[in-house]
Amino acid sequence: MSPSSAGNAQPKLPAESGSKGRFRAMMPRRLRQWRSRKGVKTAPGRSNVGMFLRQWHKRAGLAAFIFMIWLGASGFLINQSSAWGYDTARIDWTWITGLYGLRASPPKKGFVGADGWVAKSGDVVALDGAALPFEMPTPLGVVSSDAGGEVLLFIATREALYAVKPTGELYERMSSPIIPVRELLRVGTQASTVVIDSPEGRFASNDGGLSWTPQADDTNVTWSEPTDLTEDQREMLAPFSRPSMSLEQTLLDLHSGRIFGDTGVWVVNIVGILAIWLGISGVWMTWRISRQMNNRRGP
Repeated sequence: MSPSSAGNAQPKLPAESGSKGRFRAMMPRRLRQWRSRKGVKTAPGRSNVGMFLRQWHKRAGLAAFIFMIWLGASGFLINQSSAWGYDTARIDWTWITGLYGLRASPPKKGFVGADGWVAKSGDVVALDGAALPFEMPTPLGVVSSDAGGEVLLFIATREALYAVKPTGELYERMSSPIIPVRELLRVGTQASTVVIDSPEGRFASNDGGLSWTPQADDTNVTWSEPTDLTEDQREMLAPFSRPSMSLEQTLLDLHSGRIFGDTGVWVVNIVGILAIWLGISGVWMTWRISRQMNNRRGP
């Protein structure tokens, strides 16, 4: 080789071979396409709809998650209401009744006798502040008498006369024909004699209710009348005066949000809107990803 030809010779570029060339030959077509697009960026000002939807789809899902559990659980319990007895059950939880604006309201009036006082509070009749262990309608009055050999309290209701021991134990329930009337209006005493008043007339018993005779003169009869209760007495009745709510109605109001007023209703409305958004955005993202995958596969 002459010097001139050696001086004019161009440097020979190394051929693309070795490990790098083999790697490129083995690289899948889709991976090469991804690498070629990796450096491509969205033009300034161009909105990335897919990224936007993914971000807000995730945020909406997290926000609606706890409320979806709430709506699902309450809906399930409502559907099981009849089978599980929720349609007849009642609750008197203070924090629940407080949401409805219901508060305990002990009665202001009762009936005071010589050996005890009675009052209707909530669903019970209380004697000296303690609930009687048996059911009784609203009392019309109470008197006491020892004409039968022991002290008994006679509590009158519209349909019956209850003889009760001072301890609250029921001694006897007297109604027609044991007493000669079908309806009672009031009860009183004349000395130790028990007197009842009714549309059929007045009758008296001086043997603890075993026998009754017509009572024409009521001049000396002391009738039992409603009396204002003291604050201490009302405080004793407070536990029996708590309002109660139907459990089924409470579940319905929880499900709709109405238990929390207008704010609760709007929260449920917003959760419904979020659920619609999740459905639409989820379908759109699924379609977009499917289309992109099809485009990358090529013909």
